[in-house]
Amino acid sequence: MTTIAWDGISLAGDGRVTSSSLILTDKHTKIHDAGDQLVGMAGDYAKSEEWLEAYLDGDLLEPLEEEEGGDTGFVVLLVEKDGGSVAVSYNGGPLLQVGAPFAVGSGADFAVGAMSSGKTAKQAVKLAMKYDAATGGKITVLSL
Repeated sequence: MTTIAWDGISLAGDGRVTSSSLILTDKHTKIHDAGDQLVGMAGDYAKSEEWLEAYLDGDLLEPLEEEEGGDTGFVVLLVEKDGGSVAVSYNGGPLLQVGAPFAVGSGADFAVGAMSSGKTAKQAVKLAMKYDAATGGKITVLSL
């Protein structure tokens, strides 16, 4: 999947994209500046982009339809630039307010542990790369 980490100041994410056990690229950008917000996306990237576009257009926040055989499998992390409030949506569901440190994706547990020990979001993603096969490649960081 990926690792997206928020330390209260910076949002960081890796660049690995996988399909099953195949690494497709290590250079994908999963952290974006969306005007008033910093955005991190993990999981099914097409679905997360579809949801994010609807959200930014002011459409109602409703979960995307489940696909046959399972859920849509994505998470979007939104950080408000004007105050640093953070919300997360799993599979297009309601926005849930969270605090720092916070992380999503397959390396989230490693990242939260690292940030809880004083590491930055970037350092946390780098640590997650050591232990999570689905986290790797370039690290993108955006800060408030």
